[in-house]
Amino acid sequence: MRDLCIQLGERIIENNLKLVSGFGLNIGSSVVEGALIKLYEMGESAIEKHLFLRPFPRHLPSEINESQFHQKYRESIISKCGFAVFISGTSKTHPESEGVLDEFKIAKRFNKIPIPIGATGFASRRIWELIEPNLDDYYCGAVNPETFQKLNDQNLSNQELIDVVFEIIQQTGNLTPVQNIEP
Repeated sequence: MRDLCIQLGERIIENNLKLVSGFGLNIGSSVVEGALIKLYEMGESAIEKHLFLRPFPRHLPSEINESQFHQKYRESIISKCGFAVFISGTSKTHPESEGVLDEFKIAKRFNKIPIPIGATGFASRRIWELIEPNLDDYYCGAVNPETFQKLNDQNLSNQELIDVVFEIIQQTGNLTPVQNIEP
């Protein structure tokens, strides 16, 4: 999983895209690591042009409603992106991370393009399952079912999965998906 994330971060930078991340402990930090490696290789020192990072605070003061804070924090991060790639998504308390599923709902509400790598399991697989029967609603007919199916193929290499992610990004780059889709 770590290698997939690092390769994804590198590819985001190679494609001159900006990485927007909540800098999670596993997935987020590995994607950021890949982006930073690629920026270093390119000799780019102005990383702020390429990365928008908002690490989630781990310990909030007791007077702050944690649920409301996380909701607003996720909204502020997701509002800055054009598409949202979902990888894995599990937590100590739930096999399918509630936070990742909330991020999917926010991405839909904010009209962002969701790209779940279902092959990584957990919340990402659940998101893949929600999108699969409604491809045209999410991708306005720009992504064919065969391409989308590959995101859930555990036999594909990391590079092949990333190729599919970027194929979907290219196909949906100028689209606005249908809003308020009910899972």
